[in-house]
Amino acid sequence: LKKRDLYRLCHAVRRVASSPWEITLFRAVFLTAFHACLRVGEVTAKSNGDRNPPSIASRDIRILRDRSISVTVNRSKASQFTPQRILLQEDPSSERLLDALTEFIDLRRHGRFPTSTPFFCHLSGLPLTKFQF
Repeated sequence: LKKRDLYRLCHAVRRVASSPWEITLFRAVFLTAFHACLRVGEVTAKSNGDRNPPSIASRDIRILRDRSISVTVNRSKASQFTPQRILLQEDPSSERLLDALTEFIDLRRHGRFPTSTPFFCHLSGLPLTKFQF
């Protein structure tokens, strides 16, 4: 996926998503997966009934004081037992990611989700699934 295509995809979400929450969710997850080089399975659940939550919970994404982004992936194909921390430094190409995550984090605060909730979840608290991605 080229960056140009990623931005087109993020823009298209506005035409197909059903609510401001969904628009913000999909922009945030697409940009995070791209910039952090994450696999779809690392940011989504297999299904709504999946007993294994996605690898990234609410507490695992932080915007730091220097505007860098910390992403902790608790399970991945490359590191199944040890959490992996990814630090994305601020640069012009990550500005859209920073904006999207800031907006999604602000929306999540109003939802009052527990820290164990998957970070990328719907307003109902259900995780984003591979099929929806």
